[in-house]
Amino acid sequence: LRESRLSEAQTLLNQGFRYFSKDAELLHLQGQLSFAQSNFPKAIASVESSLSIRPNDYATLVTAGNINKKIGLSQEALKYYHQALSINPNSPQAYNNLAQILQEKGHIQEAIACYRQACVFPSPIAPVYYSNLLHALNFDVSLTSAQIF
Repeated sequence: LRESRLSEAQTLLNQGFRYFSKDAELLHLQGQLSFAQSNFPKAIASVESSLSIRPNDYATLVTAGNINKKIGLSQEALKYYHQALSINPNSPQAYNNLAQILQEKGHIQEAIACYRQACVFPSPIAPVYYSNLLHALNFDVSLTSAQIF
């Protein structure tokens, strides 16, 4: 999926489903693939099927949040990110994505807290989290420069 070889990935998943039709990981991967192909109904159905087998799978919960966020179902996305964080409270991705939704909804202080939390954990994309935090801090005119950091 990372190399954008989507048709090859689909072929491999189809082969896997022939032997393991109800495998949670294959369903999760199908959800990710369908998401990458912008087939959101299939993506949601796949991750929900995966979660019916493994309801506390952190990666699938984040994927479900990402799909719902992309299609504008922010309440559903928030639910999935909160569930993911209850399982893995050290997830910068979940905190960042949660913060983005909170910021879009105008909950700037809560978003800033989540962005700050995302910045605590090591991540190869930490500069993105810091950029998002700075953007939210600049958006929040109620803060003085001394309160920013």
